[in-house]
Amino acid sequence: MHLFIIRHGECLGQCDPEYYADPDSPLSPRGKVQAHWVAQQLCKQHISAILSSPLLRSLATAHILADVLANVPLHVWMEMWEAWDTPYNGVGRAHLQHRFPRARLPASIVDTGWHHAGDADYDSFSEVFSSALAAAECQSVGPFFQ
Repeated sequence: MHLFIIRHGECLGQCDPEYYADPDSPLSPRGKVQAHWVAQQLCKQHISAILSSPLLRSLATAHILADVLANVPLHVWMEMWEAWDTPYNGVGRAHLQHRFPRARLPASIVDTGWHHAGDADYDSFSEVFSSALAAAECQSVGPFFQ
């Protein structure tokens, strides 16, 4: 098995001052082009699954990959986000399902949104490290890696 780690395409938080403080800014037009380019490169590989964080920029990137790769399942994995120093409530389930219909969302994403760190319960070094370790060991990804 090969594991390809892909960061999201350029997001507005990286290039538009209006979005600099937004922890969940969408992809820029350039970021969408970047995601399409990466997807074309992955067509040469045998991709069995795509995992994404629930952040909009990551899901948009992953959804472009899933569109180009056609029959590859896209799973949202809650452990795949960076630490953030202020609380943020992510976009709700209905919105995400409408915008990213290929994504398989976990039950923890509800219509009122999902909690994106920013507190002592998650953003301590030990919690971030534990989440990264679980990701590295594929403990939360389910049966498609077994």
